[in-house]
Amino acid sequence: MAQPGRGEHHLHGILRAGRRRRAPGVPAGQLQLERRRDHLRSAIAIGIGIALDDGLIVAVIKQADQKPLVGIAKELETLGRKAREGTLALDDVSGGTFTITNPGVFGSIWSMPIIIPGQAAILATDAIVKRPVARDDAIALRDIMHLGLSFDHRIFDGAVADGFLTRIRQKLESAPGGDAVPNDF
Repeated sequence: MAQPGRGEHHLHGILRAGRRRRAPGVPAGQLQLERRRDHLRSAIAIGIGIALDDGLIVAVIKQADQKPLVGIAKELETLGRKAREGTLALDDVSGGTFTITNPGVFGSIWSMPIIIPGQAAILATDAIVKRPVARDDAIALRDIMHLGLSFDHRIFDGAVADGFLTRIRQKLESAPGGDAVPNDF
């Protein structure tokens, strides 16, 4: 099992890369609730949950949609180091529109995170575990991961959230070695 803060960001990197490109007509990840009004931000600011010895903090990668994956990974490493050293500034933890958390590194196989007030949604990536699934009238073992998405219905509805999760699933399944189907879940 991966240890938090030890460079195991490959899955988070894939998910961040998929999320940082806006889906046409679906600006939900850019929305932020301000004083009971939706406010469409000009860029996506992704919050990333960082586990610390005494809790969790969410650091924010601002303008994530404008950065290459390598730039996001480097910024995540910097924010993680600053979090462990206790040197994060207020600007490092504010302004997020969408958060990703990874309870899977602790072995969680089914979680549902709570939205940070003001943000549009939070996505939890749980542990990848082998599960029996039906394939061509036979039982096969496949790597399965639960994705939990909590979202603010005042900002967007379930159809948008389901569409977002479907796009993530399709991207993961189309990756080399990704052969899961909806019935696996």
